[in-house]
Amino acid sequence: MAKVLIVDDEQSLLFLLQQIVEEQGHYVLLAENGEQALHALEKENPDLIITDVMMPIMDGYQLLMEVKTRPELCDTKVVLISAAPINRRFEPKPDAYLTKPYDLVTIEDLLLQLI
Repeated sequence: MAKVLIVDDEQSLLFLLQQIVEEQGHYVLLAENGEQALHALEKENPDLIITDVMMPIMDGYQLLMEVKTRPELCDTKVVLISAAPINRRFEPKPDAYLTKPYDLVTIEDLLLQLI
């Protein structure tokens, strides 16, 4: 069982992803923006972060930068999710990209691949 932090400002998508990940037997933490995610990361050390790109307060790119540049977090896998085109040239690179809308099989495959 892995620990997965899901970050999305749309509660319906946040809870949908939570349900999918929990059904795969993983423990889930939730945050509604990058700032909340950083607070969660101070208390927990997830194996995987699945984060939306476009969010208020701190977006997914900023969160990715924070995670990958902190020595204690840099090995944490990060997946960026967006309905809009994702900047694939952004550094540091995430471990995977996911386009909205996504389906159950795609999420299940992603979990198997990264955890």
